[in-house]
Amino acid sequence: CDAAGQSRFPAYQQPDAKAAQQTYDSIPKIARLTVVSGNTTVFSTGSDGWVKRRGPVQDDSVYDGELYVQGAETQWQPASALALDQGPRGQMIPADFPGVQVRRVDQPVKITNPVEGVFVVDFGSNTAGVCSIDIPSAAAVSLRHGELMQHAHLPGLDKPDPSRVYFDNLRSARANDTVVVTQPTSNWYPRFTYHGFRFVEVYGYPGNLTASNIRRFAMSTGVEQKTTANFTDEVLQQIHLGSIGTQHANLMQIPTDCPQRDERLGWMGDASLSAQSMHTHFDYTKMASAFVDSMVDLMNADGSLPDVVPQQRFGGRPSDLSWNSAFIENVYELVQVGDLVPARTYWEEVKRNVGFIEGQLAAAGGLNKLPEPYGDWCPPPTEVGKGQGPKPTKGFAAAFSLVRSVQQAAAIGKAIGGGGGRK
Repeated sequence: CDAAGQSRFPAYQQPDAKAAQQTYDSIPKIARLTVVSGNTTVFSTGSDGWVKRRGPVQDDSVYDGELYVQGAETQWQPASALALDQGPRGQMIPADFPGVQVRRVDQPVKITNPVEGVFVVDFGSNTAGVCSIDIPSAAAVSLRHGELMQHAHLPGLDKPDPSRVYFDNLRSARANDTVVVTQPTSNWYPRFTYHGFRFVEVYGYPGNLTASNIRRFAMSTGVEQKTTANFTDEVLQQIHLGSIGTQHANLMQIPTDCPQRDERLGWMGDASLSAQSMHTHFDYTKMASAFVDSMVDLMNADGSLPDVVPQQRFGGRPSDLSWNSAFIENVYELVQVGDLVPARTYWEEVKRNVGFIEGQLAAAGGLNKLPEPYGDWCPPPTEVGKGQGPKPTKGFAAAFSLVRSVQQAAAIGKAIGGGGGRK
């Protein structure tokens, strides 16, 4: 959700959307419950007995955080009925994989007080989640979350202060939770947001903030981890732990690109490159299958897909061929772990996507001429602080992804029947 005036999450809009619906997420305005028995509507939201009121959460945004004001609840009043044609189109189906859960509670490893009124809390590692805090008396306390401390070479810092947290990489995301309490309050935490962070700057805390007053709830979709490894080489061990930790932080009902800035989207390039390792690390089958469902929902008649699924913001259509490869890659990896249902269900869509790939090749006139909006998106730097390293020849990544997708599609067809009509 976004506040009025923001548009980082597109509004759900009715065909005759009002001006307000064009600027912010209007889904809270269209929530409705209807119970139907046979052909009879038993009741709908807005019928006699339904009431509403505003609660203590005054504002919430997945990017900006939550504002909670204790005692701000309004009086109950009758709820208004909504027209039956309001609401998102399509069929609502239940998710068959776990929701986002608290998987670990972390204690601070260090708390400093660099200036009056500001505490800096270090949890020792980056992950996704929220803070829980105990507040001993009436106060307005804010918690702003970041991944690293200020230091040289960071963009936007003329005079870095190594005692303070760096926030510029969050771009427009404020990642700030504010709680206003009128009495001692224990274990407050926001319910409608999350952040990617290691460090937290805490403002307005009454008294001395200690490790017993604040903790971090590490959160992710509750898929079971099924792989552990212990390397004698410390570097390899940290790479292993870092890869699992990064994936945990980006499993938020869809596989996202990042947990901290103003994206946190289902970028297909990330979902393609991570598919095999996700299945290796986690019981990822049902979540991956649901993500394939979402891709199919957005596939055009020509087999093309967007760069981001669900298609919220950023990216384009048709997608870069390396981003497009996420569809066939994920169906293929599901086959590798023994789940043939998505392959059988979406075989026609696999063929349609291959048709799109063939069309891209024909239009380009050769593998070395393929369109490549992104290519090798983030090659490692050759020097610290000097930006990305050199990219491969333009078109190389697209050509590789095209060939791999066609090979995987052939393998999928063979797995579900081969010559028995699976062509």
